[in-house]
Amino acid sequence: PKSVKAYVLLRRTLEKTDLTSVVKFALRQKTRLGTLRVRGNVLMLQSLLWADEVREADFPVLDTRVRISAQELEMSSALVSRYADDFAPEEFEDDYQVELRRLIDEKLKQGEALDTEATFGGHDEDEGESGDLVDLMEALRRSLERRGAGTGAKKRRPGRKPPAAGSHAKGPAPRRKGA
Repeated sequence: PKSVKAYVLLRRTLEKTDLTSVVKFALRQKTRLGTLRVRGNVLMLQSLLWADEVREADFPVLDTRVRISAQELEMSSALVSRYADDFAPEEFEDDYQVELRRLIDEKLKQGEALDTEATFGGHDEDEGESGDLVDLMEALRRSLERRGAGTGAKKRRPGRKPPAAGSHAKGPAPRRKGA
């Protein structure tokens, strides 16, 4: 009962003060750094990197000067706001674990004779890479038209989820559950 009271007191305090708590915790025989945040009636722990694990972003591409027009930024912002929604963890699935479980099940059924290409299909090395340059403004315009821009109302088809962050405007989006 004492630990329940301490938990609820901490949760309510963080909720009332609208703060996030930075904490150290032990997991798998290692001390880790994390944050505690309130989500509903629970505290959510998110692990962080230690300062010595964070490297300076030093990539030549970061020094490239890029000109972005006000119209491009406005269209991009409109597109992002169309896909904005509250985070729902249950909409996401660990695709790696699903595929691993499928591989294990097939291996148990077929044994050493498992033909992974026949079972899972082959993967092209250039999958999704067409090499074509995409006109960003045109891609944004088409995307906004598809999403019903200008109507003022959010249009979301039942059962459809927004594309994952980092998905490309060219070609079909990679198949994912939940981004």
